[in-house]
Amino acid sequence: MKKAFVGFLLSVLFFSFLGCHPNADKVFLETAQRLVEEFPDSAALHLDSIVSLEKMKVRDQHLYQLLNVKIKDKLHKSLAQDTSLLCLRGIYDKSDPTMASAVYYYSALIYEE
Repeated sequence: MKKAFVGFLLSVLFFSFLGCHPNADKVFLETAQRLVEEFPDSAALHLDSIVSLEKMKVRDQHLYQLLNVKIKDKLHKSLAQDTSLLCLRGIYDKSDPTMASAVYYYSALIYEE
């Protein structure tokens, strides 16, 4: 309970300071990436705060998709509808093995459901 409250408090403070930042979407994405392991609910708030996903770089859009699935998995929500992640398989095999392994892992979870 205390961890959830601290995560929520950090998120509220972060949102209040970031409101008008020109690169706010990128900052929200990076913060969600840092929070996803310990505070997936706070990470979800950060992802939901991204306003213009279509204006972000393609790599950041892919990271958004991956984080969205990862958060749902951490919160024990159904992944069956998140088939957009399946399109990312094979893209990062040589350039980013860490991202590739995460994509394949969550793709397997989607297929499992």
